[in-house]
Formats: sequence, C-alpha cells, structure tokens
Amino acid sequence: MKSSSALTEPARQPAAGVLVDAAWLEAHLHDPAVRVVEVDVSRRAHDEWHVDGAVFWDVYRDLKDADYQLIEAAATMRLLARSGIGPGSTVVFYGYAPALGFWLAKLYGHQDARILDCSRDAWRDEGHPVSSQPS
Repeated sequence: MKSSSALTEPARQPAAGVLVDAAWLEAHLHDPAVRVVEVDVSRRAHDEWHVDGAVFWDVYRDLKDADYQLIEAAATMRLLARSGIGPGSTVVFYGYAPALGFWLAKLYGHQDARILDCSRDAWRDEGHPVSSQPS
C-alpha cells in the first residue's frame, strides 16, 4: 500500500488527502499535535508491538456499544479525550480497521484524521520505530 501522495506539510495544517506515508508519520511521531491510533479487534498484537507511541482502540469494546452499534457522539468524544486527542490534533489511524476509526472521528467532527498508507507489518519490516510499552 504505497502512495505517491506523500504529505509534506506541517502536521497542524489540513492535508489535501487522507493517506499518510510511513516517512511522514515517522518524522512526526514526537510531534505533540500528532496522535497515532491502532484500531483492531484484539489487543494481543498491539501489546506485542505497535507503532511507537500509538494508543489502542478495540473495535468491539471501544467503537461498538452494548447493542453492537457504533458508539454515539458523547462516547466518541470521551474516547478521543482518553486517547489524548484534542480538536487540533492530527490523528493517524492504522491496524486492522483504520477506516472505521477514521470514519468515526470524521462523523463526529474531528477535522484532521488520516490513515497510514502501509500495513502494520510493513511499518515494522521497513525499520520504523515500534514499541511494546503499554500505551
């Protein structure tokens, strides 16, 4: 999943596109305005390793309610806040279901949500920073 539309603008400026390449994300990992979210159905892989600094959103526990429907606005706002995501944050989603995290953030008004344009394994295999520290 490589993209020829690499982002080169500062993280605080809205992007023309949704996809973020691995080089852009690595260059912005320590930018306090950038938050990385792994969206998956199990925490096991995240606990083994994840993009350095990434928080974890469980599709079934964090993004769905007791009736298996997507969470509503108030729950989404709590999840964003719990994840250190504010109105001015650039959020980069990756993992098994990054589009679900992206869509939910955009649905409830988050301005700068993006998706990492490579797989989780490609991130690690290309030598980008990973961690096994709890997030």
